[in-house]
Formats: sequence, structure tokens, C-alpha cells
Amino acid sequence: MSAIGSVTIDTSLILFYISPFAVLFFSRRLNAQFKLVSIPIKVVDLLIPYLVILIYAFGRMVLQFNIVPYIIILVSVLGIALVTQQTFVKRSLSVYLFFRLWWRYVFLILMVTHVAVGLIALYQITV
Repeated sequence: MSAIGSVTIDTSLILFYISPFAVLFFSRRLNAQFKLVSIPIKVVDLLIPYLVILIYAFGRMVLQFNIVPYIIILVSVLGIALVTQQTFVKRSLSVYLFFRLWWRYVFLILMVTHVAVGLIALYQITV
């Protein structure tokens, strides 16, 4: 544990922050292992709950408030917009394709938020 300014950095916090990137780096191998045992799940599906928990924990430490409700609102509005677009513009709604696309957007939003919270933490440490 080292102290920089008034913020202490714990090695375990750094490992928790970096772990989603490490899992994504080895995702091709992990997905192949899931296919060997006939599990229809991908690494991204496992990372989403983990990212929500990490964003909650790091957001409380860095931002001093809970950012998860705002993410839930954003993801819900995005889902409503996707359903509306598929229903009224394309004139058809495939639930499978909707959830697949929506789940990808949820992952991207969570990864961007995870990186943003990490950059804010880094900024607070250096200032």
C-alpha cells in the first residue's frame, strides 16, 4: 500500500481494476473452453455483472456517490430507443436480435464507464 497525496493506493484495487481487461485479453481462449463443455455463454456475459459491481465500488470511492442508478437509466432509455427503432423503422421486432444488440451496448457503456472512473481516480491521485 502506498500513499500519494491524501489517497492511498492498494495493490488489490489495481488488480480488481485491471482484471476485466485481462479477462478480455484471454476471452478467445475462455470462449473456446465454454464451447468444449457446451455452455452457451461468452466472457462478455460474465463480465457485465462484475463491471456493475466494480463501477459501484470504485464510483463510491472516487466520486463519493452511486453512479449505478444513472447507468441503469441510460441502459433502459437505450433499450426503449432500440425497441422503438426496430419496431417502427424496420417494421419488425426480433426479440433475440434486440437483446443481442442491447446486451452489446450495455457492455460498451459499462466498459466506457469503468475506464472513465479509473481515469477520474488517476486524475485525483495525481492532483
